[in-house]
Amino acid sequence: MSIDNIHLTPPLKQSLKQSPEVNCKRDTRLNSAQDFDDDTQKRWRLQLEKAELLAQHGREFSSNESLIDALSLLENHTLSLVHKQKNPLQWAETRQIMGSIYGVLGQRQSGTRNLENAITAFKDAAECRAETAASPHISPQESPQQSTPDSASSATISEAQILWADSQNSLGNALGALALRQNDVEMLATAVAAFERALQVRSLQNDADAAWAITMNNLAAVLQALGQRNKDAKMLKRAVESYKDVLKVWTLDKAPQDWAAAMNNLGTGLRLLGEYRKGPRTLQQSVAAYHGALSVRCRERLPSEWAMTQNNLGAALHKLGEKESDVDALKQALECYENALKEWTQARFLMSWAMTKANLAVARRLLAQLTRDFGFANQAVEELEAVSNAFKQASHAHYSELCIDQLAQARKLVDDLATQTDDAVVMSADFDG
Repeated sequence: MSIDNIHLTPPLKQSLKQSPEVNCKRDTRLNSAQDFDDDTQKRWRLQLEKAELLAQHGREFSSNESLIDALSLLENHTLSLVHKQKNPLQWAETRQIMGSIYGVLGQRQSGTRNLENAITAFKDAAECRAETAASPHISPQESPQQSTPDSASSATISEAQILWADSQNSLGNALGALALRQNDVEMLATAVAAFERALQVRSLQNDADAAWAITMNNLAAVLQALGQRNKDAKMLKRAVESYKDVLKVWTLDKAPQDWAAAMNNLGTGLRLLGEYRKGPRTLQQSVAAYHGALSVRCRERLPSEWAMTQNNLGAALHKLGEKESDVDALKQALECYENALKEWTQARFLMSWAMTKANLAVARRLLAQLTRDFGFANQAVEELEAVSNAFKQASHAHYSELCIDQLAQARKLVDDLATQTDDAVVMSADFDG
């Protein structure tokens, strides 16, 4: 295995978009439990709104302390005001919000505990909402066929069913994030099932295009991760087709940033799929998709997204150059990697810098191999030495091993090219004699 397999793609936490928060009044209208008197309901709503304000502050200002305070308020005060059996929808809404906060903390912090808590909370909310949403049109236990926004029927979708679908989408997000962290293929498959359950409702819902697109994009991201890990071209093809469906809703004119995100994701799906196909066409389509994303993701307005897409474009050109022995494609790949490094500096983003620098060095080595350029080969050695030290300092043993392997190949190429140069000098001297 070589380090040129290390290509940064949008992390699942960025690819998986949370559905918009449900209107807080929705659950209250649905529940008419007699034991939930007006005073208790007002106190529950007030506590919930306080927690949501803390959570919003935590999200917007990257304050984990605010998120923890919100969880404490929900756990110790808000949840005690409602009863699972007597006030199921209020209880489910509280658990849903707790799951969202645990999810944000889980993505920000190392370890698995917060993501596991998020999964438990979303399962609680989904189970509780499923009882209220019971309908012949959906089944919480079944995984339906993939749907499209055009597949809406005349079936009436209740508010409770919509809430159930929200919980399933959120559950899929949390499962996907934890599965990627643990490299758990079975959990990725469970995330797929959660998104498919959400689509049972979101494909039937009136005016559901936005919610449907969010869940379909999430599903595509998990299918892509599964296909990559299982080396399953059919799974990758399904992910690509799902992204294309999403782009029918997230159009450039109506939702340019969502469109750019989907184009970036499509580019990655096509790049991974292109590695299994003989010709260059799929990789060329990947390059085109990334260029489309960059038409919106300019450095001035979206520097982080611009850097990520530049890196991904470099990865596609890198693979294309390798597959086709295309010197021009490899030169373009170098340019894209170098662009990404303008934002992903060693001081600010050590691991992103190291991985992109490694990709740059490997592409440069391949270019040196094709052009027999000693200077390129020697530069690749220097870059890989710097990256190897960074991986060691960060205690990333796996990447360090990959880097050492690539460094050995680059040094051998330098030696070969140096010998070739020496032989050429000797030959010239012989002719001169």
